[in-house]
Amino acid sequence: MKKIFAALAFTAMTAAGAIYAQSHVPASLADINGVIDNTPDSLDVARMARPVAGSTRIGDNPVLFLVGNSTMRAGTPGNGNNGQWGWGYFMPDQFDSNRITVENHALGGMSSRTFYNRLWADVVKGIRPGDWVIIELGHNDNGPYDSGRARASIPGIGNDSLCVTIQETGVQETVYTFGEYMRRMIHDVKACGGHPILMSLTPRNAWDDADSTVITRVSDTFGLWSSQVAEAEGIPFIDLNDITARKYERYGKDKVKGQMFYIDRIHTSEYGAKVNAESAAEGIRMYPGLALAECLKPVPSADMPGYCVKGDDGVYRVKAGNVRRFIESGAWDRIYRALQPGDSVSVEVDAYVPADVKSDETGFMLPADSEKDSKVFKLPTDGRFRVVYRYGWYLDKLMQDGADRGAKVTPVCAG
Repeated sequence: MKKIFAALAFTAMTAAGAIYAQSHVPASLADINGVIDNTPDSLDVARMARPVAGSTRIGDNPVLFLVGNSTMRAGTPGNGNNGQWGWGYFMPDQFDSNRITVENHALGGMSSRTFYNRLWADVVKGIRPGDWVIIELGHNDNGPYDSGRARASIPGIGNDSLCVTIQETGVQETVYTFGEYMRRMIHDVKACGGHPILMSLTPRNAWDDADSTVITRVSDTFGLWSSQVAEAEGIPFIDLNDITARKYERYGKDKVKGQMFYIDRIHTSEYGAKVNAESAAEGIRMYPGLALAECLKPVPSADMPGYCVKGDDGVYRVKAGNVRRFIESGAWDRIYRALQPGDSVSVEVDAYVPADVKSDETGFMLPADSEKDSKVFKLPTDGRFRVVYRYGWYLDKLMQDGADRGAKVTPVCAG
């Protein structure tokens, strides 16, 4: 009888301890993004669209695995069909494909908790010794613990845990801290002989206040926690949030809103996604002694191209022709990289002429009286989904890009 009472007493104390521990778990973070993620939850659809882990490997070359959410892969197909692009799509452009291949395993809507529980095991299957894994999670680690999408992790990096029953399904689950999910992924990568890297979140189009010129950072939450876990585990941490945020602050609010994002304040346009991919590459290149940097392509030249001729008046002149094609071809990027404070550039562009989207041979643009500022099209010229803007948007882009470099860019209509 004493043994029974002792067992009952132990059970009661254990239960009481569990209740006490769970009652002291921090509340989950509120959803501050204010956007609706329309990515389908169907994992069958996701697996059809995402690569089989390790399937891009060439010979004995390493693979770089990208783990993240919709900021890394917008939409299930990740092809820009909603006008939004994740930076993971453009990451292969930063690397020498003869030395390493890049696989984007991100999926929209994933938190550290849901990625670990639902997708992580498939990624681990493809990791071999010498591979690299970049993890950028946290955007969706908010909301309720036990209802709706039930994707929140416990804030922080401690050893707290919480047993929950999902209200809609009755499924029981133990929820851990954001830091614990990161640690588990790190340990799995190391166990496979791979090299994990933690990156902080891509910045939102969010400023400290209405009059601020400072982008709001995540240095008190996910950026801090990722850096703390990385330091404790002895792996690299790259502050992607700060690298891109510094660029945004140089760009100014108009350019950030008009060029870097599409539809909302968190999901980037094609232009914004490319900036984040470039920032990730910069972070890899700047990190002391990081061997992954050896697989990056050389930094693009910052010399003014030959087709941009400087006159006796000190003004560079370039005949751009169709302004949309000039920008999308990368020709403008070469000039943009080379701009110095005080430069003046005259860009001669064709006048707006109505064109047919079905052929896109003339690089059509939306007219000034269009009901929408932009629209997503699947263009026949390259088969890609692209956002096509009003004619004036492209002219504004030239001037905004020049301004953030301290240069004056003047579009001149050719007639």
